[in-house]
Amino acid sequence: MTENWATHMVFVTSNKGKVTVLRKALEPFGIKVVQKKLKTPEIQELGVSKVAEFSAKFAAYQVC
Repeated sequence: MTENWATHMVFVTSNKGKVTVLRKALEPFGIKVVQKKLKTPEIQELGVSKVAEFSAKFAAYQVC
């Protein structure tokens, strides 16, 4: 049985420091991190989990 592992990851952020940390963490596993900057709409929600969920879905539709 062959395992299918990702060879790269698209990381949506404008923070170069976060990208550097993630690249160093995933490099030993052969995973390349590709940075993607997106302007996401800001929704008005009280709960941070709702904002995070919206942002993640928005980014997924833009990247995929």
